Amino acid sequence: MSRKAFALSINFIVILILALTVLFIGFQFSYRALKKAEEMKIQIDAETESQIESYLAAGERVAIARNKKTIEKGGAVFGLGVLNTNPPGAEIKKDFFVKVCCSYKYDNTGRIVKEGFELCSPLCNNETWIKMVSNSFELNNNEDKKIAILITPKDPTTGLYSFIVTVTRDTEQYGDPQVIYVEVP
Repeated sequence: MSRKAFALSINFIVILILALTVLFIGFQFSYRALKKAEEMKIQIDAETESQIESYLAAGERVAIARNKKTIEKGGAVFGLGVLNTNPPGAEIKKDFFVKVCCSYKYDNTGRIVKEGFELCSPLCNNETWIKMVSNSFELNNNEDKKIAILITPKDPTTGLYSFIVTVTRDTEQYGDPQVIYVEVP
């Protein structure tokens, strides 16, 4: 093998390694950017946050500002507020957990098409439909937290879907379960 052919082979290998490295860095950058965009999408707007604040100030322990939305491009974001109200003398910090589970699907006439576990099993707390930044958190006494719940249907059929949002404090249900509705046009 001549010296020029050997140098050409080495140059090709170096260029190939550099190209693959740049490609890998590009994929990594794109993944991080898309992940950050997804996190930014799961935020509550100012109007929803002020509505939740007013419900919690009125003494509600668990509140959802708007409970029905029509799916638009990317999904529907619901705001959930939780207020920790411990009785005097109780432990100061408590652990909370939020669970969102699909309960029914209605057709255009309002008739139930699917219910319970038949519909719930693939959707309940599943990354395909329901996303939250965090579904468990700690709250001090008289402290509140607002959580964004993003519902993004993957290949849904037309209809109205209902989801039950339950909050548990330690291991007991906290506040009333909330129902949210997502309409898929």
